[in-house]
Amino acid sequence: MVLDWLYLVSEHALIRLFSNIPILLLTTLGGVGIGGMALLYPDLLFSGEETLLEYIDERRLIPLYTPIMFSVLKLLFTAFCLATGWRGGHIYPLLFSSFTLGYFSVYCWTLI
Repeated sequence: MVLDWLYLVSEHALIRLFSNIPILLLTTLGGVGIGGMALLYPDLLFSGEETLLEYIDERRLIPLYTPIMFSVLKLLFTAFCLATGWRGGHIYPLLFSSFTLGYFSVYCWTLI
């Protein structure tokens, strides 16, 4: 519920923030942002299928904070991409975030 609110608020705030920037500068800013995210966290690009499979296969090796961090970053990255005019959608990022949050919940439940 909190992440839904975070996603909607961040997307609307970024759209409002970028509304007066010329389209050429806006898409350039988006491209630089996508490139920076690709360098820092390449697992967050595209649909995240491969990352989900890594979570399942290597569940004992992944630190506990990684799924929650990737879930939040994927939502913010999606809001940034859509606000800067890049194409994409909401479905796969939301599925990825839902899976990672579910994974985090199950993993925490097994620790109890």
